[in-house]
Amino acid sequence: MTPEDKVKAWNSRVGLNQAVVITKDSGLSFITVTGSLAFLNSAGTPTIFIGGVAGYYALERVTTAMEAPSGTCRICGCTQNRACRVLNGPCSWSDTDMTLCSACIGKALPPMPVRCLKDVES
Repeated sequence: MTPEDKVKAWNSRVGLNQAVVITKDSGLSFITVTGSLAFLNSAGTPTIFIGGVAGYYALERVTTAMEAPSGTCRICGCTQNRACRVLNGPCSWSDTDMTLCSACIGKALPPMPVRCLKDVES
């Protein structure tokens, strides 16, 4: 896939302010949001601006939060070796794909629809 194709493919499925997981130079991952659409930098590398990060990031180091690799929480970015702290100790995996930790399970559930009582027919 050419660099241009990578940019087009990313932009066709990921928009602005969408949750993503980035991998830092240290190997640690964390969740943030997109700050731009993907583009080719001056060297021709597919890149993207990320919220809370100065400069741009190589697109190869960014995944959408829903595409988090196994062993990385798609919500907070914690890993098996860098777990969240919860009330009773470290978090654990809440799904068999190991992409959702126990500390984030409530954040991953879709919001319940709110209905006004006057809209409910009796």
